[in-house]
Amino acid sequence: MLDILLILPPIVGAERSQVPPLGLGYLAGMVKDRYSVKIIDMAATKMKKNELIQILEENRPKIVGISSLVNVHKSGCKVARIVKEVLGGEAMVAMGGPHVTFLAEETLTQVKEIDVIVLGEGEYTFLELVRHRFAGNPEKLEDIAGIVFRKGNDLIFTKKRSMIKELDQVPFPARELMDISLYQESGTIITGRGCPFVCKFCASSSLCGRKFRARSAKNVLAEIDELYNKFQIKRVYFADDTFVYNQKRTQEICSGLIERNYGLIWGCGTRVDCVPQNSLELMYRAGCKGILLGIESGDEKVLKNIGKGISLELILDAARRIHDIGMQLTCSFILGLPEDTEESLHRTFDLIHQLRELKQSPTEADITIYFSILTPLPGTEFYDRAEDFGIEILTKDWDRYTFMEPVINTEHFTQDDLRELFFAANAPVREMVGDQ
Repeated sequence: MLDILLILPPIVGAERSQVPPLGLGYLAGMVKDRYSVKIIDMAATKMKKNELIQILEENRPKIVGISSLVNVHKSGCKVARIVKEVLGGEAMVAMGGPHVTFLAEETLTQVKEIDVIVLGEGEYTFLELVRHRFAGNPEKLEDIAGIVFRKGNDLIFTKKRSMIKELDQVPFPARELMDISLYQESGTIITGRGCPFVCKFCASSSLCGRKFRARSAKNVLAEIDELYNKFQIKRVYFADDTFVYNQKRTQEICSGLIERNYGLIWGCGTRVDCVPQNSLELMYRAGCKGILLGIESGDEKVLKNIGKGISLELILDAARRIHDIGMQLTCSFILGLPEDTEESLHRTFDLIHQLRELKQSPTEADITIYFSILTPLPGTEFYDRAEDFGIEILTKDWDRYTFMEPVINTEHFTQDDLRELFFAANAPVREMVGDQ
């Protein structure tokens, strides 16, 4: 018999998971000392329905927790139905994650098999939910902050749970419960939560707050020690929205890596206005071999209107310094932003041409350009106020929200236009920008 089963459902639009399900790992880390826990990643293992049924029948868990991201939401609802078909009321089915946080009422209304939705940061909420499930004299669900549940024909939203102030107190993800050999980026780490910026296409600040809450350098280095010594991981990716936001902490982490001399290779993402030269040089010495810059557009009017708050001058300066120091540079762009026109896209492709020209010889570090199509996610301003931005959302079939398939029309581009733009943007650079 098993106390808790945590499931990442199959991922639509991806052959398998690229990173371990750290969200589930954090939940398991909170409860594993007192309860038996199993994590299954149906995407990474390519698990079929009959295999899931067999696991449910053999383990008969009392709680089943299911992740809900946009591209696993529909399959997650199917998993919930399977759990109830096999176990009935024997198991409490809880769902959590960014997508369901913003669509809790819709989800519970449509999917009767889900008992509870965990809103926002789930670690302490889930711990209380587990204690409730296994308590001899169970407290009322109403007393657990940060959940939504069904009571008769009503949906009960409990009081809002405060954000976790001391992230160092949250145990590391229970990676020992995962087969980390299945993942391309098995050394992925999350070192902070929340974002002080206001990009209208991103739900990070809505989900985790406008304040960047950082784990201490000591705590981050302790997790790196565990990755290296316990799991023999020698490549790390810091998956924070802006790893370099807190300069002092970044430098402390880098100094710790240099002192350990593990020979780790690592990368991170950041904004173009968070790349000071002294931190950049220290990061390179500490093993940072690649940085992802979220640029989104080469048109300053578009950048302003999406809340990005950066300039072309800052973009080119940061990109040049990253490239010159010898790091691989990846730049992400979004096609189909509300203010995008043919003229603004020409400016975007002009910028891309300038970025590519930073590499002058085959021996220099690579420069990669990555495109996605604007996909208004629940919790973002572009979703909540789509009409105000001239965005027509054509479908809420979440399986189609892959960032590679257009699900919108804008004032200037149709769904078909965006599809053609995406294919053209991923063609050789000469086809994007012409003879320049």
